[in-house]
This record gives sequence, structure tokens and C-alpha cells, in this order.
Amino acid sequence: MPLPTPGALCRLLKSGARAAHFQDHTFPLLLRFDEQTLRGKVPGADNATFVELANIAKVGCPVSKVLNATITLDAALG
Repeated sequence: MPLPTPGALCRLLKSGARAAHFQDHTFPLLLRFDEQTLRGKVPGADNATFVELANIAKVGCPVSKVLNATITLDAALG
């Protein structure tokens, strides 16, 4: 099920993360975002769609690409 309407408003988005950085011989600084969480309340949306859209945003994140960061994500409505 898609989001209820184009431009549907979230009632709540809550995120949290724990980040780690380390040196590597192939790149001066690598970042890893462990335990990245995203919780949302979107009236009329289902969990599968929310998770799918969150993962699309994760894969396309320009900041993580520039920083060569690895992101793990736990997204859910709730």
C-alpha cells in the first residue's frame, strides 16, 4: 500500500544512531553508523511501505556516499 496521499504528512519521525569511525590503509577515514533507527507515525501508511521508503533514502543518502559511510537501518512504524 502506498502512502495515503502524495505529500502525506508524518505525525512523528524519530531517529537515532550510534556512529563509529576508524582508519583504514585504503581510505583516510571510514564511517560506520551502527544501530541506525527510524520510527514514524504516518496516518494511513503501512509498515512495509514505510520500511521500503526508508531503505530507498538510506541507499541514496548523499552524505553517506561522500563520507564513504556504511549504514545499517532498523525502520518501522510505531
